[in-house]
Amino acid sequence: MYTLRETWHYNYSQEPTSDWDGKMVCIALDAETTFRANETEGHSLHYSFTIVTQGWLTFVYNGQEICLKPNDFYIYSPGLPITILSASNDYQAVSILIDEQTALEIPTVRNLVSIAYQPLALLNGPVVSLSDEAAGKLVERIREMIAYFNAQHIYKSQILQQLFSVFILDVQQILELATSRQQPPQRMEELFIVFLHLLSEYFIPHHDIAFYAGRMHISTSYLSRIVKQLTGRTVVDYINQLLAMEACFLLTTTSLTVSQIADRLHFADTASFCKFFLRMKGISPKEYRKR
Repeated sequence: MYTLRETWHYNYSQEPTSDWDGKMVCIALDAETTFRANETEGHSLHYSFTIVTQGWLTFVYNGQEICLKPNDFYIYSPGLPITILSASNDYQAVSILIDEQTALEIPTVRNLVSIAYQPLALLNGPVVSLSDEAAGKLVERIREMIAYFNAQHIYKSQILQQLFSVFILDVQQILELATSRQQPPQRMEELFIVFLHLLSEYFIPHHDIAFYAGRMHISTSYLSRIVKQLTGRTVVDYINQLLAMEACFLLTTTSLTVSQIADRLHFADTASFCKFFLRMKGISPKEYRKR
């Protein structure tokens, strides 16, 4: 799995700025730069927030083809299975990309988690259509961040973090008004953040809900309820998605045998790994590697 820095280097081969710290990228996008994301989409541990300002773009999410158009707000969360299909020649957008570990450490992380998973749970997809006023406000915020991102400033990192916090609060208000969503209890969101931290560290050796619930000192049923209520997904979904992404990553970027990958990912044997991979991806590990 790729960090934001590794993702950027893989797609663009150079640093976005000479003083980049690898934590955040603020960028204006066109069709060419957007298509490069297909190389690492689904393997990258970062969040991104993109607003289309001109043209259109189509992509496949969870087997469903979605078309982005002006004022559409697209949210990418770590591991989302996205494939970009096509874009108009005049496609333009503005975007913020933030590394997952950096995101989980910022003061407004509860807002970030709520925002990142709200469309998935309530709208069955990672896209929200905004009004002209709401979209214009967020585009203005992102363009201000792009200006600072490309400027020379000794306090750039701190300024960007503060501006990102304001952006997240603006997004939260807009989405809550758009969906009439009731804010979940703070304790549930805090526990969900703890779960995400544990999952990113232990998903390879520990595939069972009981491990994470035990580390959090709560029951398995309560952990399941928290994740389901906040995201519409199950704990097993999260574990399986990360395992499948890591398996694809290893099949694509290493020469490890299928048996060695099964062992590295702590499956009981090669057969159970192959069965799992076929169920998750629709083809065998060997077929995936050939493709």
